[in-house]
Amino acid sequence: KEHLFFTNYIATVEKLFTKKPIILFYDDLRKDPMGFFDYIAKQIGVKYNKDKVDLSSKHKSYSEKQLKALAKVGKRINLRKETRHKAFYQLRRFYTNMIRYSTLYIAALLPDRWFNDEPLIKPEELNAVKEYYAEDWQTVIEYAKKNNPE
Repeated sequence: KEHLFFTNYIATVEKLFTKKPIILFYDDLRKDPMGFFDYIAKQIGVKYNKDKVDLSSKHKSYSEKQLKALAKVGKRINLRKETRHKAFYQLRRFYTNMIRYSTLYIAALLPDRWFNDEPLIKPEELNAVKEYYAEDWQTVIEYAKKNNPE
């Protein structure tokens, strides 16, 4: 769990570099993509052609029913790519990817009624995770407010 704390990464970057890291938030990118790019360009001192920026989606996230199908298959088949023998890694990777992507593709074609209404993540589990990392997240937000250049 320790490796999931953002503040640990910030501390590591501060040790390795002379300047403080700039903290970027995905929500800012979603809210105002061009403003987000303008901010980055300003911070690193470059210009870019806004007309050449393509904001169309390239790889959309999977739907909820696709993820539910994958979770169901994952309970029966180990879809992790790890293997004890490095020589078999590529074979194992091919096998797991074949099952994973076939499941995702087929699930997209299935009717919604075949899937239950249960949430992917139980609300109490999601709240427990949010609670566990809340202090770390708040620290990151405060760090960004204090240290991010205008």
